[in-house]
Amino acid sequence: MTHADLIQACLDFEGENGIEELLTLLTDISISRAQACGLNIQYIDEDDGGDEPVFHTVQ
Repeated sequence: MTHADLIQACLDFEGENGIEELLTLLTDISISRAQACGLNIQYIDEDDGGDEPVFHTVQ
């Protein structure tokens, strides 16, 4: 698959499912690949209900 093919696939997916679903899919893929490489990922949960962001780590 070339870069152009990947971009077109993303545009097609966005057209069928919307930008939010595309961003969720790309985020899930990135996290899965990082975990497969043994990396820890720290992210901010701004929807945790408090005034301050909460940091979580995915291992």
